[in-house]
Amino acid sequence: MRPRICALVALVTLVLAGFAAPAAAATTTGVYASAVATTTAGARVPVAVSWVSKNAPVTGRANLQKRSGSSWVHVRQFAVVDGVARTWVDPSVTTTYRIRASSASAPSGTVTTGAAGTSRSVTVTVVTSALKAGAPHLAQTSAVLDGTRAPLTVAWTYRGAKVSGAVNLQRSSGSGWVHVRRVSVVDGVASVTGTATGTSLFRLRAVSSDVPGLVTAHPYGTSEEVRLVPGGAVAPASFTVVGAGYGHGVGMSQYGAYGMALDGAGPTSILQHYYTGATLARTATKQLVRVQVRTGTSATTITSASGKARIRVNGTVATEVAAGTPITIAPASGKLRVTVGARSWTTSSTAGRVHVEWQNTRYWTGSTSADVTVKVSGADADAYRWGRLEVSNLSGSVNVVDVVQLGDEYLYGLAEVPSSWPANALRAQVVAARSYAWADLGSVSSGCDCHLYDDTRDQVFRGWDKVAEPYYGARWKSAVDATISAEGSSVLTAAGGTRVKAFFFSSSGGRTENSEDVWSAALPYARSVDDRWSKDPDVNPNWRWTATVSQASMRSAFGLPDVATVAVVSRTAGGSADVVRATSTSGATASMSGQSFRSRFGLRGAWISSVSG
Repeated sequence: MRPRICALVALVTLVLAGFAAPAAAATTTGVYASAVATTTAGARVPVAVSWVSKNAPVTGRANLQKRSGSSWVHVRQFAVVDGVARTWVDPSVTTTYRIRASSASAPSGTVTTGAAGTSRSVTVTVVTSALKAGAPHLAQTSAVLDGTRAPLTVAWTYRGAKVSGAVNLQRSSGSGWVHVRRVSVVDGVASVTGTATGTSLFRLRAVSSDVPGLVTAHPYGTSEEVRLVPGGAVAPASFTVVGAGYGHGVGMSQYGAYGMALDGAGPTSILQHYYTGATLARTATKQLVRVQVRTGTSATTITSASGKARIRVNGTVATEVAAGTPITIAPASGKLRVTVGARSWTTSSTAGRVHVEWQNTRYWTGSTSADVTVKVSGADADAYRWGRLEVSNLSGSVNVVDVVQLGDEYLYGLAEVPSSWPANALRAQVVAARSYAWADLGSVSSGCDCHLYDDTRDQVFRGWDKVAEPYYGARWKSAVDATISAEGSSVLTAAGGTRVKAFFFSSSGGRTENSEDVWSAALPYARSVDDRWSKDPDVNPNWRWTATVSQASMRSAFGLPDVATVAVVSRTAGGSADVVRATSTSGATASMSGQSFRSRFGLRGAWISSVSG
């Protein structure tokens, strides 16, 4: 990171006779003021003010005072923003002024008493010749600047008219002033850059003007002074994070697949682009997948619609239930109790299961041709159409699993992409999602009594809701059916027939990730590949995004007393943040991985282009 500097207006007393430039001061705490040396009676004179505490600019309020005999009299109060302010005086006679910091408005920890809260005096001498009151003015444009370069602004008027001419920028050398460069002022304005590696004073000396008779000799043609102080870093109130993409970045980019399909790519081309070295194979369509749809509850109610449901307890049909009749299942001494109206049944052991089946499924053909569905209270889906529900007592809570076929029934209920997308993008998504599930069929997890969760921990499963969508639901079902043949359902395999755990995500910042850059394992089919479609704003709504992180959140995340800057110091093969480093105002640093940074602040992706305060 480059050092930062603060542009501070010099504390200086201006005297008409024997004027000498003060040496560059080392202090970086205090209130400073400066003005030109001479004016005519009643003319308005700008007073440049700055306020710094421990090298950091202060935002607060300050008081302008003028000398009256042996006392100081209040003139006005004004705001100081980011360490800088401009106020004004209009003396009718030679007058001395000073600035006093307002303790009521100062941030906690800022010294406002004594010398640190009071500027030295600035004397403005009133002269009778207007030609001796036409000095140029010099001011900084910002209180906090990057690097050692400070943009400064020149303004030069005489009796309200814009002056053109030449001025010299000078820098204090301690015992005197040295020439830096000549600056041309046109129609009263000019810009100039001061360069400072340490505390330095700058001023302007007029050389010539287009105003006949205008006095440019010192002190009449000498501006106020500006002090540039290498400042400590400032801890901003918040940070703006600019990034792109959404998701972990491994495997197929869904918006990338969408963009490829718009470009005319088929599902096989899409899949083989995102899954390096993978090939298409077939697997049995009727393999069963256990999907957890409800857990962690003291009871659940299951209700069928458009047809009957029936309950199996201890493997035997206990009863048939008319459509709309609630079936309540709750834990009971480590077992399960099923209640329908006034009747109830209890499983014979803690390992006992309750099965709920409904008409017009492969478990129960029934006597109706309607699309019979069931609703599970508290589940994310409104209804389930295929398979059957299996209920268990899992650690004292009701756990509900939908048991569906891998090839079609499970895929019918997946809600991972809009069904309005091109057919080739939908088919690519079907094969990727089926392959992901197929790779997990080896064992049932004891934590959910399932193969897969129904949310983003695995894949979003919404049962009947997906294909019940008006018009578009039929398009999704058609995409699923198109990936099934007499030989089985399409899946992805890697070298040697290995099952591909086909991870996918929403979109990237232009390239996908190597799996080991996000997780620990290096998967041969999960390599970083081009994903330029995700950078197209006409394709991807997350091609660019911004997020705001507070100072409190940032310092807590990095374990620092404060955070001045945050930077991405290394990147992955996919271009996302690999290591993010925070630096405090004291120079202390702390780092975290890009994925941790993303997770900690709930960012959409780790493809971070900038973090600014």
